[in-house]
Amino acid sequence: MKQEELKDSTKILLAIDGSKISQNTTSAAIQIAKMLSLEVFGLYVIDEELIMNDYADYDKELGIDEPSLIRSDRAALFKKRGHEALRRMKSKCQASGVPATTEIGLGGVGEMILDQAQEASFLAIGRRGNGHPDNSDYLGRNFRHIAHRIKLPLLVGGNSMKHLKKLLLAYNGGERAKKALAWTKQLQNHGFFKMLVLVVQEDDDPSTKIWREEIDSEFSQSRMRDFRVVTQRGNPADEIVKTAMKSESDLIIMGGYRHKSLLEWLEGSTLDSVLRKIPLPVLVA
Repeated sequence: MKQEELKDSTKILLAIDGSKISQNTTSAAIQIAKMLSLEVFGLYVIDEELIMNDYADYDKELGIDEPSLIRSDRAALFKKRGHEALRRMKSKCQASGVPATTEIGLGGVGEMILDQAQEASFLAIGRRGNGHPDNSDYLGRNFRHIAHRIKLPLLVGGNSMKHLKKLLLAYNGGERAKKALAWTKQLQNHGFFKMLVLVVQEDDDPSTKIWREEIDSEFSQSRMRDFRVVTQRGNPADEIVKTAMKSESDLIIMGGYRHKSLLEWLEGSTLDSVLRKIPLPVLVA
């Protein structure tokens, strides 16, 4: 398998909104940036829908109880929130010795993030925003818009700000899983100490043995020794969540969406299910 390479860009695009999960995403992104010698580009997008639409739930996103602000006041509050979020991000980067630049934009959140991502090698985002901080079942329209269109590895922040030491790779032999395997090797070579590879067998699929052989071959070629492979039977999302919690993993790496957004919604998605059920950050290859 050809090693997954970084793009010519040497920066992680960190899209932040000031929420708690966004701050946790910042910490994970900085750790990865430091490992891979990348700089961080922090982007805060003022959602034009929340400014221009007087019936939008901008008060929930701002965390205030003033649903009748005029547009200029809304814009000023969002800009203030953006400056504060980016200031905290730069302070964390400076403390870790990671170069950082920032920008505040006004427009459609998904479109602006995807546009800026063209110049990055990696994208880091939260998963719920400020409006639904305690609703684990909510992934958000901006998240879905971005996650189904992004061509880069995607780091999705979690509820914790743990230091990344234990990594769980969910592997099923597919093309996206192989990309996840390549990124796992790259990160492991730059600093992870413990790694667990999970292979989930659904029904009596004979491919499980082949997948384990692929993993052993890949890691032996890279002279990696500090890893363990386990096989479980059952629903992939459930087994990923159970294994991650039991092993006390700090980061899950897995493949991304297989189909377009509507089909994933109709059939159900392993990635969506994992993101809803577990508070850990997830790296989507």
